[in-house]
Amino acid sequence: MTEAILKDDLWIKTTCGGCYGNCHTRVHRVNGMAVKIEGEPDCPWTEGSICGKGASPLQILYDPNRLNYPVKRTNPEKGIGIDPKWQRITWDEALETIAGKLREIYKDCPEAYLHQYTPTTGVLGCYMGIFARAFGGQQNSGGGGLFCGNATHLHAGIVHGAWSYTADYERANYVIYMGASKGTGAGHSSGHMMKLTAEARERGCKMVVFDPICNHAGGKATEWVPILPGTDGAVCLAMVNVILNELGRYDVEYIKKESNGPFLIGPDRHYVRDKETHKPLIFDAKEGKAKTFDDPGVGDYALAGSYEVNGITCTPAFQLLKDHVRKYTPEMAAKISTVPAGTIRRIAGEFSEAASIGSTVTIQGKTLPLRPVAVVTFRGMCGHANAWNSIAAAYLLNAIVGANDVPGGAIGWPTRFYGMPDTGWPNYHPKIDDDGNLLGGWWWVWEDAMW
Repeated sequence: MTEAILKDDLWIKTTCGGCYGNCHTRVHRVNGMAVKIEGEPDCPWTEGSICGKGASPLQILYDPNRLNYPVKRTNPEKGIGIDPKWQRITWDEALETIAGKLREIYKDCPEAYLHQYTPTTGVLGCYMGIFARAFGGQQNSGGGGLFCGNATHLHAGIVHGAWSYTADYERANYVIYMGASKGTGAGHSSGHMMKLTAEARERGCKMVVFDPICNHAGGKATEWVPILPGTDGAVCLAMVNVILNELGRYDVEYIKKESNGPFLIGPDRHYVRDKETHKPLIFDAKEGKAKTFDDPGVGDYALAGSYEVNGITCTPAFQLLKDHVRKYTPEMAAKISTVPAGTIRRIAGEFSEAASIGSTVTIQGKTLPLRPVAVVTFRGMCGHANAWNSIAAAYLLNAIVGANDVPGGAIGWPTRFYGMPDTGWPNYHPKIDDDGNLLGGWWWVWEDAMW
């Protein structure tokens, strides 16, 4: 019997393409064949951990039914049960066919080009989005094949100036998941998040998961709360009501200085603006008069009451919010969601108490607010009608206790990009508009990035 000759035996560092987490991995190659995939132990974020999906791509790589060449349909007739009659073609023919179609579109109407990709393509999908913008097509769909987290992404851009957000698991003590699975082996930066959430749970962080099924997040939660699909918004608004109107436990300083809570709203539900600068107005309770929101001489921002300004009666946005959510009682939300009213009221109390409003922490010599709580949302809430409004309700929970972008709270990421080391581009950073709103995140990147 001839003894096998070992030609090569090495580990190759790479990244996983099983999802858009792109975790660091290493592949064991023996005699030109990949035989094993492991997490990369030198990676500071995952320390060698990897999920089951990340360890299994060898099944795809050596699948006997895998297509390793382009094919084209030769049967113009389409329908269920009809043979497409795929025919193998060369790469040159495939590329020329695609390029030819693109030439026709570019000549006739570049805006007719639609680019659709799936998040599993990772960075490649981003570069294809750049190609679409350069080509001239304005339509770019990033959720091909799935319901992605678009409503969450848009709110993350508005609130955090970021593409997405998660909890500061190094300091968080109480985290609520609403239709999210981040940090449980499914979702963004999955390997890194698995490590952070496991360490947080070991440290004693309580994780409460509202989800119709006890899946990734629910199975690892401190408390799993079953909920009727698509009713998360009602529960969130009920908790906002409990915190604002029953407990009165909210971060006054954050709402005054870091939100549009003091902005005056007129009968038309629009900002009341200064006649000269057109900037939104607030009411200075100390001086008893209206000022622009960015006036450095404001003595005290009014959050309650009604005021006569510019000949109309106006009210701070925060007062309107408190009044609006009164109708969303835990009992009302219970009928809609099947979550018991007592559970809603208890969790709202636990969350607002764990926020430790008024506490601080010193990091690298700087004293910062410490709010060790966060409500995290994602695809579960995005996959239903009125997702924008439901996720806005969830974001309100973080805002009213002052837990946005502070240690322990809900942290946006990535908020900025400084560009590649050799060129410094592309780069993007959050901006402030004339009304004091934060602009940033994935949806603003390619419009304002420097190239």
